[in-house]
Amino acid sequence: MNGRFTLGLLLAVSLLGGYIYFADRHRDNSEQRRLAARLAFRINPEEVTGIRIDTPAGRFAVTLTNEQWRLIHPVSAAADGNAVMRILDAIAAARWSQSISAAEQRALPLTAEQFGFNPPRATLVMETATSAITLSIGRDAPGGQHVYVQRADTPEVFVVARGLLNALPVNAIDLRDRRLIGIPPGRVRRLEWQSPDAMLQLVRGDGDGWYIERPVRSRAAETAVRQWLHRLYEFRIHDFVAESVAAGSLYGFDHPERQLTLTGDPGHPSYVLKIGHAIEGEEGLYYATVAGQDHVFSVGDDVVEWLSPELRVFRDHQVLAIAPGEIDGFTMQSGEWRLVANRGTQGVWEVTAPKRFLAHEPRIQTLLSAWTDVLVSRFIDPPITDYEPFGLHITNRIITFRRSDSAAAEREWRFVLGGANEQGDLYIAAPVSGQVMEVPGRLATTFSIDPLDYRDPVILTLEPESVQRITQRGPWRERVVERQTHFFRPTDSTFAPDTDAIDLVLFHAAQLVAVRFIEEDPPDLTRYGLSPPRRQIIFGLSAGINRVLLIGDDANDDEFYAMRQGTDIVFTLARAAVEALLKPVANPIAPILPIAPGEQD
Repeated sequence: MNGRFTLGLLLAVSLLGGYIYFADRHRDNSEQRRLAARLAFRINPEEVTGIRIDTPAGRFAVTLTNEQWRLIHPVSAAADGNAVMRILDAIAAARWSQSISAAEQRALPLTAEQFGFNPPRATLVMETATSAITLSIGRDAPGGQHVYVQRADTPEVFVVARGLLNALPVNAIDLRDRRLIGIPPGRVRRLEWQSPDAMLQLVRGDGDGWYIERPVRSRAAETAVRQWLHRLYEFRIHDFVAESVAAGSLYGFDHPERQLTLTGDPGHPSYVLKIGHAIEGEEGLYYATVAGQDHVFSVGDDVVEWLSPELRVFRDHQVLAIAPGEIDGFTMQSGEWRLVANRGTQGVWEVTAPKRFLAHEPRIQTLLSAWTDVLVSRFIDPPITDYEPFGLHITNRIITFRRSDSAAAEREWRFVLGGANEQGDLYIAAPVSGQVMEVPGRLATTFSIDPLDYRDPVILTLEPESVQRITQRGPWRERVVERQTHFFRPTDSTFAPDTDAIDLVLFHAAQLVAVRFIEEDPPDLTRYGLSPPRRQIIFGLSAGINRVLLIGDDANDDEFYAMRQGTDIVFTLARAAVEALLKPVANPIAPILPIAPGEQD
């Protein structure tokens, strides 16, 4: 296949594709115009504000009020907006298959009676802000699949599909709103359940957080409340029973089995749903009504069950329902002893009392995560007359968490730690609510007022390049090496450097970690072998500053006591780290000979 033929083939394909594209687009546009030209009534459903429908089955009327459709005849009730829009959409979409003009009607001749318009099978009046549109539906056209229709302000008679007639309501129930709850879940701000022997109240705060008010004051689980409301919104009325609640006692509304009150946005009336007696002969159905409305309807036992929630369903089982990153400070108190920690403006944690120092970030995050992740195993609600069984009669362990966000609904949470039960679970109390909570016992391990527990275990960090001089002192001749260009050399010409030992010392000095913190501000260093120190290692830095590590006695088989000169804490170092730091960085060139007897002065 030569190149000229290939080029010609590509050109032909391109032309064919262009033709198909433009031809199809033209055909699509032509088809759309043809269908639009056959619309029978040309109405916009969004402009309609009311509908009146007259059929042999009855007269129905709906009106749009405050963006809500309402049935005003034959009863006054909320209308199903979807059902109304289905009627309007059917009218707007109706297309004629045949159009009979006024001239054709006179020529045949055809009369209103022959089309079934005198009287019509159905009449529809659609009101807009500026006009009213009246449609008449007549008898079936030949074949039975179409009907004759006419708009009052035009002489033409159209033949349209019979589906338009089928879209009209047969009775008022077809237009009634079967939603059990009319308030959208997102607008509910208060919930109240009542039964003959119980009451439960929930309220939504300014920050959209939900709280339980009765029978206890407690934080609610927002997810659980939202899910409960959304499921409630899905329930539907089973059937409409009566249009009057005058005989309310017969239905059980004087002393309802269940009553739900929903309060929405300010200025809107509350929605009160009453569940009465079970309906005799109708298994699983109950009478129900809405306060302020006249109609009685029935609901299934699934609704009654849903309206009987237990308190535990809505309890927030998180002890501290905020993220660790929202906590800006905490205080731990045991008797007269107190430890305070705060997050600085740069997001760095520090202990500010009893002494100020930078805190060990992982230790802080472990504590915060432990409290924000833990869940309550069991609630013990007030009234509580005796706190002694919970170990809370003596409040000697208190922890308070804080956040500085001034817009937050809650800014402080205080908990008292008590004793443990037989299973090892910990009792804690929230003094504000008076609740006692049972939580996993591991939470007790996070409570410590010992400042040493919050110290950073990294006690020395040096950049190897910044070290200009290394000095090792002990019960041996002092060993000193200094950096000369890129290498370390002994200051004593009778010594030779040990490059491996120097690299090892610098490696450990880059990040030296304490095994344990022993004592802060010790009054006596001699018991640790640190006054005077048994050994020292001194790092001379390029900035003219020395870092001096003092090493004392054995703490145990694996650790030595140690201290950084100029600091206030005694800690321990691993034996392996000490041995590495004290490995001779320089060794004598000539062997040290023993002194022969009689050669001494």
